[in-house]
Amino acid sequence: MFRNYFKVALRNLVNNKVYSLINIGGLAIGIATALLILLWVADEWSYDRHNTNAKDIYRTIVHWEVGGQQVAYTTTPAPFADFIKSGFPEAQQVTRFAMISNALFSYQDEPSRESQGAYTDQATLEMFTYHFVEGNPASALTEPHSLVLSQSLAQKYFGDEQAVGKTIRFDNADELMVTAVFEDMPENSHLHFNYFIPFHYFAQKRNIGEDNWNDFNYYTYVQLEAQTSGKAMEEKITAAINQRFEGATVVSNVELQPLLDIHLYSNFGNDISGNGDIQYVYIFSAIAFFIIIIACINFMNLATARSVKRSKEIGLRKTVGAVRYQLVAQFLGEAILFTLIAVVLAALIVELVLPAYNGLAQKQISLNLLDGKIMGVLLLITLLTGLSAGLYPALFLSSFHPAKVLKGTFKAGKGGIVLRKGLVVLQFALSIILIVGTLVIDDQLTYIRNKKLGYEKDNILVVPMAGEIYKNQEAYRNTLLDQPGITQLTSASQNLNDISSTTSGADWEGKTAEQEVLLNQLSVDLDFIKTFNIQMVEGRAFSRERSTDSSAFIVNEEAVKQMGLENPVGSAFSLHGVKGTIIGVTEDFNFQSVHKTIAPLVLFVSPNWRSSLYIKVDNQAIPEALAVAEASWKELNPAYPFEYSFLDESFDAMYKAEARTGKLFNYFAFIAIFISCLGLFGLAAYTAELRTKEVGVRKVMGASVGSILLLFSQDYVKLVLIAFVIATPCAYLLMHRWLEDFAYRTDISPLVFVLAIVFSMAITLLTVGYQSMKAATANPVKSLRSE
Repeated sequence: MFRNYFKVALRNLVNNKVYSLINIGGLAIGIATALLILLWVADEWSYDRHNTNAKDIYRTIVHWEVGGQQVAYTTTPAPFADFIKSGFPEAQQVTRFAMISNALFSYQDEPSRESQGAYTDQATLEMFTYHFVEGNPASALTEPHSLVLSQSLAQKYFGDEQAVGKTIRFDNADELMVTAVFEDMPENSHLHFNYFIPFHYFAQKRNIGEDNWNDFNYYTYVQLEAQTSGKAMEEKITAAINQRFEGATVVSNVELQPLLDIHLYSNFGNDISGNGDIQYVYIFSAIAFFIIIIACINFMNLATARSVKRSKEIGLRKTVGAVRYQLVAQFLGEAILFTLIAVVLAALIVELVLPAYNGLAQKQISLNLLDGKIMGVLLLITLLTGLSAGLYPALFLSSFHPAKVLKGTFKAGKGGIVLRKGLVVLQFALSIILIVGTLVIDDQLTYIRNKKLGYEKDNILVVPMAGEIYKNQEAYRNTLLDQPGITQLTSASQNLNDISSTTSGADWEGKTAEQEVLLNQLSVDLDFIKTFNIQMVEGRAFSRERSTDSSAFIVNEEAVKQMGLENPVGSAFSLHGVKGTIIGVTEDFNFQSVHKTIAPLVLFVSPNWRSSLYIKVDNQAIPEALAVAEASWKELNPAYPFEYSFLDESFDAMYKAEARTGKLFNYFAFIAIFISCLGLFGLAAYTAELRTKEVGVRKVMGASVGSILLLFSQDYVKLVLIAFVIATPCAYLLMHRWLEDFAYRTDISPLVFVLAIVFSMAITLLTVGYQSMKAATANPVKSLRSE
């Protein structure tokens, strides 16, 4: 029996090539796309799960209540780690990270810049899972002048030689000894470091003491004893930290964020860059589901539409004794066979496109078909898709009455037609939602790129400061400003696109005991405001003509608001032991991601804090300016290589994740629409085949090609309009929810929905119109010859 069913299925496959190609091709493309999405989703969920102690590790998040608003920061003061370790026996291990973004390594007089490093504690090597290939991890960071390298970094400097015991000169100042080498960290880790230096070394260099509770610049991680409740620990730490400050309102809450949540659930101040977003995981999972549903709808539509073609086969089978469950099993078997072929093709498609897909998604995803889990997923997809796509057609076809079928009086009922129309409406409703989503995402990304930030970012070179350039800033400045292509030069302590250093240690005239304002802080030189053309709303900018400006401060409008200053200019203000006055107030400008509202900011003059030079050049003189900047750098600072970037490039880099995700969304939406069109094409082709004689009669009676085109198209146009009515509120709500993640966002324009319906109508008319034109221009003699 099963052999016979298999033969019939293969015969149907071969005899109905167009139908089979559309069905299997649509399913294969749909399943391949869903597989790619699910591989992306699985990779997003896999972050940090390689750590053996992952379930017991937490990151501390400090929540503040400032000006009636809740703000949250991932960074804490340096003593916070020791405070937890000494005060709570449930804390098995505690560690800190201070990021190193651009350090100088020198080995055998060959200097090289290295990023992705951290100053950290010995506990890091015990809390997190590292696989060491050299050295003793139990003591690798106990000595201040130690250095732990990744395997790729050790290979870079020492080749195949043993790295442990060798020394590297760090920042042209100290010799650090390599004490251990670990295998490169996996890509799916939110802490992606290439080297570690002991936190003790950093604390000694920066003179960070145990009483330095005002600067929130360090990431703190806690490993709790097994079975310890993170929520209970949060309450204990919050109570203890507020008691530590004698009852003053310091923090409203200390949150312990599970390590496994960090990658997908992080949108805090001072956060580690490169995290994902759980919203995109949900959105892409929904798209995968939509695509599978659309592909299944194609199968169901075409199978039920072809019911008349197979009615005699069913009638004969029933006449010779076949019972309904046997027919259901036959048609379900055919559906699963079709799906199995589609899954095999889908796996081949995935293997072919994975390299390009990884390049677009910036991941290292692979599909190991020999992996038992992958095989299980593919088998599950085959069964679920086959059953979902084939169950209704199987029940529908097996219900035919044999007497009516064999007498030739059988006609497909209205129920099947209504169902097919309903499925087409669902297909296009999902497609319209995806079209609207694509347009809104593109609008938001365009809005971000073109948003006025409140400062000029174009044609500005960013040069990391290092070595002798700190002492030779004025000489470097004067040399560069003598060049005609260079118009301004300034320096600052952080990248202007991502000012993340904060302090609660400021004092000002009229400050009450209850006031606690967390200020973002930026050390600048006297030309900063002028270089970036930042607008002042009160007072003045820093000036080289005023020697007192070394103890002056400039704040933004948000800082004035939160500090409660009515007349800020001239008010006394002190920070980091420097007492002075506020000389000006700037307009609020975006110095962080547009996901966040503008925070309070204070600018001050402190040469020791600077980390980057900003060189403003004429657009036409960039090559000449670069040559002069490099030549002068090598003369004044020969030990350090000259490196630079453009400020607008670093701004664009902040939104690479959104841009990349937007591209993926566009591709997936296009595939979903293509599959919908493929099903519509097959349905229109079959409808045209059934109505061939009707078209012949109409043509003989004088019907024009245009009227026949209208006849075929009007039903589908009505279905698309119904789909649009259903999809519009759903699409609006979904995209409104997505936009809420941005503090500054575009509006959802009505034009988006106009474009969605126009595009949907266009692809519908093109898809149906092709088949309609074939039917309308066919010779009526051929279609009526048999009558």
